[in-house]
Amino acid sequence: MEDEEKAWLEYAERDLGAAQGLISLKYYVNACIEAHQAAEKALKAFILAKEIGENRW
Repeated sequence: MEDEEKAWLEYAERDLGAAQGLISLKYYVNACIEAHQAAEKALKAFILAKEIGENRW
């Protein structure tokens, strides 16, 4: 895994941790936002890892 993919996956993990913390505080809407961001960042890491770029669409 390249550095850029690792970085995006780390960002996703951080956002997921934030979502879990917000759930424990019962801030469900904010937790959903953080979880959504985590999913987007994990997907970006996957796309970069599979070398699917904008120029292929």
